[in-house]
Amino acid sequence: MHGDFSRVIFDPARRFSSVLSQQGRVQLDADFNEQTAILLHYVRTLASDLLGPAAYPPDPDGLGGFGIDGYDGDTFSVAPGRMYVDGILCECDGTDYWDQPDGHLDPELDQLPAGPFLVYLRVWERFVTAREAPWIRETALGPNGPDTTARTRVVWQVCVLPLEPGADTPDMRSAARFVENGSVVLPVRGVSGPVVELETLGRDDKLGVDVGDVVEIVDDAVVCRGASDRTDEAGGRLYTVQGIDYDAYRVTLDGDVTEDPFHRSAGQVPTRHPLLRRWDHGAGGWDGVPAEAMGVPLREGEWLPLEDGVEVRFETGQDRPRVYRRGDYWLIPARVLTGDVEWPRGRQGQPLKRRPHGVRYHYAPLALLEPRDADDFRLVDLRMPFAPRR
Repeated sequence: MHGDFSRVIFDPARRFSSVLSQQGRVQLDADFNEQTAILLHYVRTLASDLLGPAAYPPDPDGLGGFGIDGYDGDTFSVAPGRMYVDGILCECDGTDYWDQPDGHLDPELDQLPAGPFLVYLRVWERFVTAREAPWIRETALGPNGPDTTARTRVVWQVCVLPLEPGADTPDMRSAARFVENGSVVLPVRGVSGPVVELETLGRDDKLGVDVGDVVEIVDDAVVCRGASDRTDEAGGRLYTVQGIDYDAYRVTLDGDVTEDPFHRSAGQVPTRHPLLRRWDHGAGGWDGVPAEAMGVPLREGEWLPLEDGVEVRFETGQDRPRVYRRGDYWLIPARVLTGDVEWPRGRQGQPLKRRPHGVRYHYAPLALLEPRDADDFRLVDLRMPFAPRR
């Protein structure tokens, strides 16, 4: 998560129902964020308990929210309306497969299957700052004024899954976890080969970029495609900053961004809010790993040093290998005052194992579509309706 938070402390197991401010006390971002999380947890749990894992209010004059229709072999339409997935409200204004707002589909990779396929909805929440949504920033504070709040945005994506003829419909209620990472991001004006022009080089050495830093070029399309269920998509590469032109706000990288097949046109479409994201590990290699590896290797069953005495450990799988997804993350608040990290511990003081804090994926089946010939197909609506009170 690329937000700047002191810590994230909401835990439903603690059964807190509200956060109460006290007179004359210090106010922290974690307290306000926990109140929001408490309310969201309540509302979404209530909606899920009442409506089930996925349901939509039927429309007497149409298909209702996210109804699938109009298949012609190349695309299909998605009807306007609402659907609740694990209590999360998803709203569609009406679109088709290729034009969905957060799809950013690739014509070379996302063609519809020739045989039967499942159409399903994937829902997750994206962290958005004023860099991705400039209207968040208060203009009265000036163009270079202080940063303020951020947002989380519900992202829904209509996806397809090829099926074998006669196969059962998969259970899409399970969850996976994904979120983008990197706390320092700088808006990109343009990209020309290895040269990236930025709107700013950052306020200081903590929130800026310097020679030797490891960076990545991302935009809305890269983030959304990075949240893909596809297992054959490789991640985009990282770059090392080779030089900086401070007067022109340009950085020179060690590779041509436009030749990256995963990022494709990243940084070249202003409406996609391109960003240069700085990663916190250096480019000088790590524990015998050469710098060109551009990453910290994940080794299970041993303590791995990060920085300033902070270590992490990934446990080995008991019955089967563990599956890691690009973007999984854990929040580990470190405190200078205690010289330790804030992490749950067992009775003997040993650190407890925890799943990624990440952002969960939520799934809902929409339709089973089986092409028969050029002009015929079978469509089975898999949505669950509910009857809203009038």
